Amino acid sequence: MKKMKQILLFSLFVGGAVLMSKCQDDTYLEEFSKEETLKKVILDTTLSKKTEKQKKIKYRGFEVDHRFNSTEDELKEKHTKKYLKKLYNKLRKKKKANKSSAYKTIDSLDLPSKEAIFEAAKVVVHNLPYEKLNGLTINYFDSNSTTNIAMIQNDFIGFTESDINANNQIIDEYYSQNLDYLVLEEIANNPNLYNHLNTTNKSEFEIAACTIALTTPSYGFVRSIIAYSIAGPKAKSESLAQYPIIGSSNTREDAFRHIYWNALLAQNYFTLVSKSKRANFALYVSDLRESICGPSNNIDSKEMDLHNNKVGTEIWLSKASFVKVWGINVAIKRPSTTELINAILDRVKLRSCYIVKEHPTNPSFNYSDQEVVNEIATKPTHYAVYFERTIAPKYPAVIVTNDYSNCIGSQDPNGLINIDKNTGAGVAPDDPCIRKIYNTIYVHTCYVSKDPNLNPDLLL
Repeated sequence: MKKMKQILLFSLFVGGAVLMSKCQDDTYLEEFSKEETLKKVILDTTLSKKTEKQKKIKYRGFEVDHRFNSTEDELKEKHTKKYLKKLYNKLRKKKKANKSSAYKTIDSLDLPSKEAIFEAAKVVVHNLPYEKLNGLTINYFDSNSTTNIAMIQNDFIGFTESDINANNQIIDEYYSQNLDYLVLEEIANNPNLYNHLNTTNKSEFEIAACTIALTTPSYGFVRSIIAYSIAGPKAKSESLAQYPIIGSSNTREDAFRHIYWNALLAQNYFTLVSKSKRANFALYVSDLRESICGPSNNIDSKEMDLHNNKVGTEIWLSKASFVKVWGINVAIKRPSTTELINAILDRVKLRSCYIVKEHPTNPSFNYSDQEVVNEIATKPTHYAVYFERTIAPKYPAVIVTNDYSNCIGSQDPNGLINIDKNTGAGVAPDDPCIRKIYNTIYVHTCYVSKDPNLNPDLLL
């Protein structure tokens, strides 16, 4: 420590000399070089001490320079809720052995709340190579960042980009397990920072607990909580902002919320290279909420939500892209939040289908719940669906027609070419004789009704 202080003091002294002398001659360049050398010595010393704490282990057959406190045996365990409770209790007991007064009355085996998990993840997630998320609001987080390839290569000894691509599932599991460990360790070591964080809405707490418990074995504990915690509130607030007066049940607002929620689940779930795993996670979570963990909805409401969830996943998949190195997928480039919102608004405004469950003037044209389900089942997944409140406003559509009056030829006595006025047969599509006529009309998006003569303006 004494030697380190001497180095730091000398570094400060050299820095002062630079400022005093650089206006007089060029010797400051030499002094600057010395200063940078000293800084490097300090940095190398720090890194070497950090490296001393690391240990080489075998993980799924690969040699890893292991930076975390989890043991090889702990990394072999499947992260079920039961095991995570056991691990958390073990970490708490380790802290309790230090006679921390904060632990004298703690004997529960329950896992921390999802709010505590989420806050602790903010503290530790930078130790892992996942991309940085908007919802984890730490100043060094950048929504445009992608997977930290250099970090993976430092941990997995001798790995190239090709190795990362070929073994991304194994690498993904390694970091997921260590993320779970780091978060539980952080909470166990600092209980006073997290024990007060709990869900105030009991119903929502039960739904979240059920969903995460069933998701954890396949998709990870902390990763599931991070995505779940970010997606729900953002989807709810944005749907209210876009549709403040429509209503939140079975309407366009409801459709937007489910589409955005599902896209955000995929957007904020951590994987290294796999887009499909993110999409599968999003659908798995949303299906659990509709079928097992959430409230019991009418069959038409449930079918609508399940359908719109698929729309959200499809939009995210279409907007996310791969980061390639030498043609190999090494990371995922996530779309911006604005890009997702604009794409979803486009679907809801221009490509949504209103099933007129309750006819505005004649109840004999109403649909039953099962009939609504049947109608939704016929709609492709790029169409949002809803069946209550008002239809989406009219939107401008440009109609293009061809004027052939300038096309002349020898087959017609009047000098006009003999063509089909509808198809333009006999004239090339790009023939300069054709004049394009553009007309803008305002049309309604898709709607379905038993009344073949329904005026859609009655649905506004």
